Amino acid sequence: MEKLYVGVHAEIKDGKIFYYLDAANGVSLLDAMSVLVGGLNLTIKGIENPEEQYKIFKKIVHHMENELFNDDSFKDLHVVIQ
Repeated sequence: MEKLYVGVHAEIKDGKIFYYLDAANGVSLLDAMSVLVGGLNLTIKGIENPEEQYKIFKKIVHHMENELFNDDSFKDLHVVIQ
């Protein structure tokens, strides 16, 4: 079994949140995305009430749609794969 180490940390500077993806050497961007989505799914499933799970899921999808399709959200995005 191969273990993949992926994490995210964030810093708040001047009222903006800066996100950093931490991944062990050799982890591809696609593998990192898979690990992060799996972790997000686990946190949603950790909520016992299915109605609350649905509400949280909808908030996440709404947030992602707003971020991914907003021209200003990622104008200074830099992805570095080592």
